[in-house]
Amino acid sequence: MKFKITIVLILTSFYFSTAQDFDFGKVSKEEILEKVHPGDSSAPAAILFKKGRLTMEYDNGWYYNLEVEARVKIYTKEGYSYATMAVPLYAGKNRSNDEEMRSLKAITYNLENGKVTDEKMKKSGEFLEEVNDYWNQKKFTLPNVKEGSVIEYKYRIRSPYIHSLPEWKFQYDIPVNHIVYKTEIPEYLGYKEFNKGYFAIKRNTTAFKKTMSMRYQYSEPGKVTTSAHKTQTSNLEVLCNITEYEGTSVPKLKDENYVNNIDNYRSAVKHELAYTKMPSSPIEYFNQTWEHVTKTIYESSNFGGQLVKSGYFENDIQDLVKEVQNPMEKVALIYNYVKQIMNWNQYTGVYCSDGVKKAYSTKTGNVAEINLMLTAMLRSQGVNANPVLVSTRNHGVPFFPTKDGFNYVICAIEIDNSLILLDGTSKYSGPNILPEKTLNWFGRLVRENGSSAEVNLMPSSPSKSLVNMMVDLNEDGTLKGKYRRQLTKHRALTYRQVYSIMAEDEYVENIENAFEGIVVENHEVKNMEDLSKPIVESIDFKKEGSADVIGDKIYFSPLFFFTRKENPFKLEKREFPIDFSYPKSNRYMVNINIPEGYKIESYPEPMILKLPEDLGMFKFVTKISQNVIQLSISTDINSAIISSVYYDTIKEFYKQLVAKQTEKIVLTKV
Repeated sequence: MKFKITIVLILTSFYFSTAQDFDFGKVSKEEILEKVHPGDSSAPAAILFKKGRLTMEYDNGWYYNLEVEARVKIYTKEGYSYATMAVPLYAGKNRSNDEEMRSLKAITYNLENGKVTDEKMKKSGEFLEEVNDYWNQKKFTLPNVKEGSVIEYKYRIRSPYIHSLPEWKFQYDIPVNHIVYKTEIPEYLGYKEFNKGYFAIKRNTTAFKKTMSMRYQYSEPGKVTTSAHKTQTSNLEVLCNITEYEGTSVPKLKDENYVNNIDNYRSAVKHELAYTKMPSSPIEYFNQTWEHVTKTIYESSNFGGQLVKSGYFENDIQDLVKEVQNPMEKVALIYNYVKQIMNWNQYTGVYCSDGVKKAYSTKTGNVAEINLMLTAMLRSQGVNANPVLVSTRNHGVPFFPTKDGFNYVICAIEIDNSLILLDGTSKYSGPNILPEKTLNWFGRLVRENGSSAEVNLMPSSPSKSLVNMMVDLNEDGTLKGKYRRQLTKHRALTYRQVYSIMAEDEYVENIENAFEGIVVENHEVKNMEDLSKPIVESIDFKKEGSADVIGDKIYFSPLFFFTRKENPFKLEKREFPIDFSYPKSNRYMVNINIPEGYKIESYPEPMILKLPEDLGMFKFVTKISQNVIQLSISTDINSAIISSVYYDTIKEFYKQLVAKQTEKIVLTKV
């Protein structure tokens, strides 16, 4: 007798202690009349209530069901965007087993003639969008949204991808009055719970025995027709672990300058499958450690299986390095070869899609195909090269062992007791000069023997910008001069990436707009393709209105259009780190020829500011020589990431820096 088993958990109704006050469809007149959020008058919208319930079912395999219900208040036109939802749905490899959204219902409530009216979303308000090979997106927009509207929506997601349950967010970029989440997990499944964010969420756990209905589907011996299938149902009790989470008056998550990815600091909970323990079966463990995760990835035919292939490039690489003996020269030749011939198709991920052989043939591939190919080529020449798993900045920091934590792969070589990181997808990258999107704390180096090691992705040496500017200031406030700017390392990489995709006139127009309307009379760039040298940009320019002429006095800021006018740090309190991406060094050497018939009445006094622990320094030096003002201004930030414990100090540092740069030089007519 062949059995197909369907298990359904019959659980308690979806209930939270406060949920009865927010029954779907019962929007009050007072909610619509509310003009501003009582806790945040600037909020364009607010989540009045949101609840989620996640349960499990077994139907020839495990599935999770996530029920979501929300009520949102729209205060202003800026809040209209919160009436459009986009829910990601995983489609699986080859789109063979899509997640599904079911029972979608959405309603807009308004006040008409003193009465609450409702308008249901029509079918035309929803559509399914294919994002890429692996993801769909269900979008829906509520109708007739106005200032003051209250909207509600609810839906259910059914998914077979139980290894990684969806992250439940408690904090958004608008305030949340009340939010609850409940998971109901049968004893056959064990999950690890991971929390992030700084806002405290209440948590309560219980365990109850629940009735489980088991339906056996079988076919009678000797019969293969569909009509021969029989169903038998029996019930049993199973222990169900229930966890309830609750957040009240959750403040909006405020983004600020120099934040890696604000989502890293959003209060949320995530669950990863740790083990399964089915009746009459041994316990099976999953993703217990990073070693287990990396070993699983490496053993995939679309990862480690691609690294052992070499026949497709063997002859080309042998010809390339046949006259070279020095290992580092071989590395440079192979690295530059891959960058020159391969084109990145803009797809990320740690697995190959079409495979390295096809990618090499078509000269196009995803991140994994290009960098695994680079790794294999280096290994073929005896170089100790290994892949490094990376999570890009927009993907977030992987705080716990999970295969979903990485979405990018680069190459690392270990030579002379040092580690050199390479990315073959970026034409203008260099050794240890990675695209900024990959500078995301730590990666994971994976070796052939299955071991792995943490790799620090953050640069330790500064990327420099050195500006030399010589200008003539006329008595009508017009400025005419030239500047020469040198950029190194990541500064040069960013410049090359931007400049390479823009027409010259478009780039010049951008400079003119960025530098307060200067008129560029000549523009020249050197070393665009020579990555061993810094970018050197030279500009001849003029600008009207660079100084304020009042009576017989002229007032101007010493850095003119290079002046930093605002403190980038505005929050009263900051709990997340300050992320500068990489250490930075800015230098300005400025010579100003003042107009004839004027003398210098006053100028900013010298200043030196130092951050603690040698984290940075600001230095402002002025030298007067007859009718020439010479300025030397430097700002150094010596660490890519600075702890939030220094936030007040950093904020004060930039406050004084801005104040000094915006001080005026005053000239008086003789």
